[in-house]
Amino acid sequence: IESTYSPIYHPAFFNIDYSVEKGGILTTSALYQFFGGKAVTAMSVLDVNSNLSYFAQIFTRMGAAKIVSTEPRKELFDLARLLNQLHYTDNIEMRNDNIEQLDVQDSYDVIIMANDLWPVFYTEDAENQSLQKIDSLSSKYFICRSFVGHDEGRRYILANSNFTSYDRINIEMIKGKLFEVGVYKK
Repeated sequence: IESTYSPIYHPAFFNIDYSVEKGGILTTSALYQFFGGKAVTAMSVLDVNSNLSYFAQIFTRMGAAKIVSTEPRKELFDLARLLNQLHYTDNIEMRNDNIEQLDVQDSYDVIIMANDLWPVFYTEDAENQSLQKIDSLSSKYFICRSFVGHDEGRRYILANSNFTSYDRINIEMIKGKLFEVGVYKK
């Protein structure tokens, strides 16, 4: 088998770019490698601004104990719910919320923000509040997608949070732009 890609012939799915899925396959492999020796089955995961819940679906397949996926855009939220049913990952708790609406009393082992709505963390306004919220919600890991070579953003996160280190786990090209996916650790 050379490829398992099969488009979904439904109007809601026509605009999903295959390059995103192709890059995601490599990131999926990198996540399996990174978390392979860790007890994922005991972990709780929060996928913030999850778009179509792709990363939440990965952690479902890895056996994570609790998975919450938040997406503030109603059309993507509804589409993610359909995809979760199609992929048999409908045990993901879906919330039509943004990061500001999340309860800081909750705690998750893994926070994911690897989508098209990530904030620029090195500014001094609302994005800094997002970093503080992520820092307070995460007990172990923060997975983030950023532009390759975005050292200023990484330095800012490490200097202004309780995260102590960063590991790049994958570089991917999406729509002609190079991104890296990395894991911040506490």
